[in-house]
Amino acid sequence: MLSLSRSLPSPSTSSAAAAGAGPFVSVTVIVDDLVFPDGRTSMARTGGGGAQACFGALVWDDDEDGDDASGAALVAGVGRDLPGECREWLDRCGIDVRGLVTHASRSTPRAWQIMEADGRRREVWRTPDAEMETLGSMLRVDPRDVPADLLTGAAAVHVALDPTHADQVDWLDAFLGACGSGEGGPHPQVSQQLRSAEPYCAPERALRPDELHFLFRRLDVWSPNAREAEASLHGTSGGYRGAGGGAEGVVARAVHNVGLLALAASETSGRRTGVICIRCGEHGAVVADLEAGRVHVVPAVHREGSDNAVDPTGCGNAFCGGFAASLAGARRGKRVHEQPAVDPILWAGVCGAVSSSFMLEHVAVPPADVLPLARRDAPSRAAHLLPCCTTADLVLPV
Repeated sequence: MLSLSRSLPSPSTSSAAAAGAGPFVSVTVIVDDLVFPDGRTSMARTGGGGAQACFGALVWDDDEDGDDASGAALVAGVGRDLPGECREWLDRCGIDVRGLVTHASRSTPRAWQIMEADGRRREVWRTPDAEMETLGSMLRVDPRDVPADLLTGAAAVHVALDPTHADQVDWLDAFLGACGSGEGGPHPQVSQQLRSAEPYCAPERALRPDELHFLFRRLDVWSPNAREAEASLHGTSGGYRGAGGGAEGVVARAVHNVGLLALAASETSGRRTGVICIRCGEHGAVVADLEAGRVHVVPAVHREGSDNAVDPTGCGNAFCGGFAASLAGARRGKRVHEQPAVDPILWAGVCGAVSSSFMLEHVAVPPADVLPLARRDAPSRAAHLLPCCTTADLVLPV
């Protein structure tokens, strides 16, 4: 039998609870050992989509009076071998770690992240062979092992999964149920809770109608990247290859695919609410508001060839964190310092892009002392980016 123990709550927990505004909660920790195209390495970096999404959310969790900060919390399975550098980063960022479930007999998920000069990246697991069969339960922990109030009190929850795997769909169903969102929708006490998810890889086949139905019925935000969106619709990402035509081609293809996904949402679940966001890396993001029938194109802060572009690892996760935290704040009437009066879904896209830009400027997750600097600079970056965004009617393919 596995031996489980919990970490102590972080200092940020009480302030978030006192404000009545729950944290942004994300899932999964992986220790990243980075290998760059020139042979450089960076070892024992805090990774996994959950940690990177938390950083993206925390960029916008700034309240000068200290009475409206929500914070971020991480839910993940770890071993006793979680490096001290990772624990220190989580502590210095003020991330609530009550959701870290420590397994005495397992290793913390760890992987080589091997990057090539042409932008490709390979993930090679370093987890012992004997533990590979149980790796999934470390990446997606049983919600019964997580403090219930952490999940039901969350302002937003963000997860990653492959919806073509039935066991992962079952896990998400149970996780959202533990957050208070059952088959009939959210419990009244969590009716404002935002539920967001992204794929962690391109699926090997197109999603079936029942899989699309589940996603659009249970989620408020579905955010694949361009390759993942292509594969989920057309069965392969091999033909993507940037979609041709440079940035305009990538964005045009994403606009087309977001329309296809919106049509699928309507046909499979009858739903005309929610958000579909296709992330296009250095070319920005395409965000569809199904209820309003609008699509927003949000450019990236840093363009191709920028001197500020250091390491793309985790940028998409940081985007998702900034996006979900911003939209969750809008649901409860919270306005970020210097936030303009604009469409909250467009603004969430801008927040996601800005969060991603800070991640891009550093190797792996930025040092914790970057966070206050990012909070100071984020409104300025957003103000410069907002006029570059465009909005059009959402066109559903016939």
